[in-house]
Amino acid sequence: MFVITEDAIKENAENRYECFGIVIPDDLLFEYIRILFDGLTKADSLKNTIDDTRCFMNSTFRVAFKTFTTQLTRGKIGNLIQTGSTDFANRIFVLTEDDIQDKTENRYERVGIVITDNLLGQYIHRWFDDLTKSYRVEDAVDENRLLMNTTCRIALRTYMRQLTKEKSVQSFRLQQVSFSTQCLS
Repeated sequence: MFVITEDAIKENAENRYECFGIVIPDDLLFEYIRILFDGLTKADSLKNTIDDTRCFMNSTFRVAFKTFTTQLTRGKIGNLIQTGSTDFANRIFVLTEDDIQDKTENRYERVGIVITDNLLGQYIHRWFDDLTKSYRVEDAVDENRLLMNTTCRIALRTYMRQLTKEKSVQSFRLQQVSFSTQCLS
């Protein structure tokens, strides 16, 4: 519905929804991004939400969105690691600016929040906890952008090696409950 320029509203578009749109005034762009970002943190599918948001097709918008994310404080990023949806955590966080690709088919890979090394342990703890509750472990690993980075993979392996026997047994039990629930669905 919302667009950055009049050009994004097409008279004879293949998709009818592209024939309409509300142009976001420049002075309201960061307010729109703030509200959109809050919705992204709660999204069940970050990929689908970004794909469905026409503004992400506009490079000016992506630059403004990147500016917004780079202004997030370490405390805010730490809070997002803890409170963001599982899919948000899997797809938005990256370790370096280079992990954010401007020319990629997946629009969500055009944006990202760079987490610093001192937040990586917190992230891995949260992600591993989500992983133990996941119905589809393979998808959870494959969809995680941070795991594309060697540093993150090494840190995750180190974390997993350090798990206590008690934590391992707890993870087995959680996986058993998740598997049983999945089979009953």
